[in-house]
Amino acid sequence: MAGETATIVSWLPARDEFDYPAVFDALGFPLALLVVRGADVRFVDANQTFVRMTRLAKAEIENRPLSKVLPSDVAGVLLEGALCAGRGGETVRVETTLAAAGGDPQRVILTPLHEIAEGRLILLDAERRRTSRLPGERGHSLAFDRLSRVNEGLIYIYDVIKERSLYVARQLSELLGRRRGEHFVMQDLREMVHPDDRAALEGHFQALKDLDDWAVEVAAFRLPRDDGEWRWLEVRTRVLARDRGGRVRRILGVATDVTDRKTMAEALDAAGRALLDAAESERRRVGRELHDSTAQHLVAIDLGLGALQRRLPTLSDSEARIFGELRASLGAAQREIRAFSYLLHPPLLKRRGLIDTLRRFVEGFGRRTTMDIDLRLPGRLCHLPEEVEVALFRVTQEALMNVFRHADAHRVRVELIARKDAVIIEVEDDGVGIEDATPGVGITGMRARLAQLGGRLTLTPLLVGTKVRAFIPLQSEARP
Repeated sequence: MAGETATIVSWLPARDEFDYPAVFDALGFPLALLVVRGADVRFVDANQTFVRMTRLAKAEIENRPLSKVLPSDVAGVLLEGALCAGRGGETVRVETTLAAAGGDPQRVILTPLHEIAEGRLILLDAERRRTSRLPGERGHSLAFDRLSRVNEGLIYIYDVIKERSLYVARQLSELLGRRRGEHFVMQDLREMVHPDDRAALEGHFQALKDLDDWAVEVAAFRLPRDDGEWRWLEVRTRVLARDRGGRVRRILGVATDVTDRKTMAEALDAAGRALLDAAESERRRVGRELHDSTAQHLVAIDLGLGALQRRLPTLSDSEARIFGELRASLGAAQREIRAFSYLLHPPLLKRRGLIDTLRRFVEGFGRRTTMDIDLRLPGRLCHLPEEVEVALFRVTQEALMNVFRHADAHRVRVELIARKDAVIIEVEDDGVGIEDATPGVGITGMRARLAQLGGRLTLTPLLVGTKVRAFIPLQSEARP
């Protein structure tokens, strides 16, 4: 573009990152840029689709008034609409026949973009014959609105059927090792992407073929820079156009470099795991101390009280009652210590596996607390990552600890549910229920442990008692 066109385009934002003419041609449906100054409305530029539809040469369009380019009736409709959009700053929709071949009127959307010197730039978005567009009266102008508001510049338009790019923003081209304006094909990405992310890349592009018009497909994978450093890209894509048969043809995407975010998330995750490991070790240490030291001291006190009671001469009723209360309280403390030490220092998962460990733990816990526990385990369980097994076991421990300490329950149901896509543990009691909606340290810890694995914890009050449910999704390699 030259002269007036170059002057107009110089006012567009982020010129280096966002190339409007390139986007016009890549979008593949009729677009034109108009400029409104006072009562004068002129063409600034038009893409190739618009030129073919109107059968006008570029030189007949650029920097010329609408009335000099189009038939008077068509120019009149567009002139009125453009003036209205320019003055009001709102999108205006009109119908007129732009196609040189004539026919029924087409929908034309006139969207005000940016104010420039003594005027305003207007986007003309026309419906192309026999082309499936996005639903809704605003059509593809919505897509262009999104483009005009993106400020990171990593924009691309991809032809799903031909498996090649139609437009790639400058920064994204540089990241992919391409010169500006040079397109890439799917095979280029297959060769460039990190080996561990190839499945994610293939899955993303396969999902694009079945994408709903207003759905957003999100994926993340690593691509190398020129210096060999791997950078994480997160891409968010939407349907831009379909072919005559209704297949997804073009998608509009925005790619964001999320390497720093990923690095920070991994560091936080590692720190969280380290804290959980430290807490695990500390729990085992405290459990051993309770069993090996505190419990033995309580036994010694119990023996001492018995010896003292036998050596004393006859006791009065009140003295005998005091001794009885002391020994009863001591017995309750011993039972609690045995239960807590067992909770804190259970059988080892690595040696026995989740199912056997849960069975031994729940049976032992039931004996020590005299609670009636109904344990339901699957006949078969796929191999689970160690962190998943630890999380499920710790949730069971914490839930039973809460039942023992707070619920005043008599019966408890513990069930491990194995699904193809997830593993679930449920602990349901017949106790007093949840009295305080504020989560305690134990519940907060359970939620944090599950969140690291993409899972979630729910507490459901029942008519009698409470149900705790832990859900952990399974990666494909962990599924049976």
